[in-house]
Order: sequence, then structure tokens, then C-alpha cells
Amino acid sequence: MNTVFPIKDAKKLNEIIKGLADYETERERRIYLLFMVGICTGLRIGDMIGLTVGQVNRGDKLRLIEEKTGKEQSIKINKQLRAVLDAELEGLNDDAYLFPSRQKDRRGRVKHISVSTAEKDLQDVKYWFNLRYPFSCHSLRKTYGYWHYQMNHNLPLLAKQFNHSDTRVTLAYIGLDEDEAAKATENMYDGVFVIERKTKAKKRSNQTNDKVITKHHDRAAQKKAFAERMNRGKQEAQQKRKRGQQAKGASLLAQMKEVYKG
Repeated sequence: MNTVFPIKDAKKLNEIIKGLADYETERERRIYLLFMVGICTGLRIGDMIGLTVGQVNRGDKLRLIEEKTGKEQSIKINKQLRAVLDAELEGLNDDAYLFPSRQKDRRGRVKHISVSTAEKDLQDVKYWFNLRYPFSCHSLRKTYGYWHYQMNHNLPLLAKQFNHSDTRVTLAYIGLDEDEAAKATENMYDGVFVIERKTKAKKRSNQTNDKVITKHHDRAAQKKAFAERMNRGKQEAQQKRKRGQQAKGASLLAQMKEVYKG
């Protein structure tokens, strides 16, 4: 199976949507609706082709049982898709298929298109809009995944929706490698808010340095004051000893005078 790719270029995506919206035939209308449901829900083509009007017109969520996994899936219908559905499905019965074919079943009920018909429809989109890479119905699901990640940067949530056990599988699936994902995550809040961590850290650092410097100055001052006290103590002790010696000498001289007088 050849690898197909999502539509990563926003301008190209807008070009396709505007071009398909300007349909002239019922088939072109069906292709427009197929494209929009695909890129807005991320459903597999096997689950998409059997959708009925009633399934997408009951509130803001689309609920179905996945054909491949058998799991119940609930998907939010975003405002872009809601606008398309409201315009394109007006007046249709709830049991009508979103993508009807020209064929009917035994009871005379119109069938939905087959996967092969959907693939042919998407090949026409590829050629109409000059997409120069492998492109098919699966590209719609991958396009949904790619832009879901670009807008939300929530890889685990996307992996869960796609039933991938490993987020690396999801990255490869939507056409991103780990470096691209890391870059997208790194820049995800640019222009939204700024954290001045460096400035605050610098201020804290300066404050810390000031405290250290002050502490060193205090220690130096304490040492100087202690040394001065020691010197004063030594000087006072020397003066005391000197005065004591002088007093003792004076006393001895007085005694000798008394002796010689006698």
C-alpha cells in the first residue's frame, strides 16, 4: 500500500475548499461534502460513506460504531462543518445518506457510495488542484490529524482518537517527525504570553550576590573590630603592668630611704 500524505499547506487547503464549494453538479456537491466531513472529523472512509443525515443533525456530536474496531466513537462537529451541513442537508430526510449513489437496493432505497467511488472522487480532487504527492481518501483523515495537532499540540489525545498505542505512530501517520513535533511544541505559545524567567532569575542572582557581598563585608568588619579590641586589651595590660612596676619600684625606693635614714 502506497503512503499518502495530508494537506499541510493552509493556502492550498483553503483553495481546495473554496473551489469545491463552487460546485455545479450533484457529484461535485457530494465530493465537496465528502472532503469537508473527512477533514473535520478524521473518520475512516469506510465509516464515513454510510453516514446518514440524521446522524449529523442530532446535536453537536456525531456518534457511530467504527467498522474496523467495533468501538463506539463520539466526534465533535465543529462550527465549520456545522455550517456546511446546515447549508447542504436542508430539506433532506434523516434516513437519507450523506453520500448517495445512483444505485438502489432491492427495496428501492438509494444506496450510499462505495469506497472505490470515494477514491475516484478524491483522485479527481488531486488532479483538479494539482496535488503533486500521493493523495487518497486516507489523506482526509491524515489532514484532520495534522491540523488537529498543529492547533492543539495534544499528541496523546490525537493518538487516543486514532486508536494508536504509541504517539510515535501518530506522528508518522500525520506526516510529522519528532523534530518537527518538538519545534511545534516549542513555539506553540509564541505571541500568546511571555514568561520573564531570565530577568527574574537575574534579579534573584543579584540579590543573592548582594547578600553574599554584604555578609563578607560584615565578617571583615567583625574581624577588624575583634583585632582592635585585642590590641586595646594588650595595650591596657601593658600599661597596667608598667604602672604596677612603677608603683612597686616607688615603694621599694621609699623603704630603702627609710633604712638609710636609720
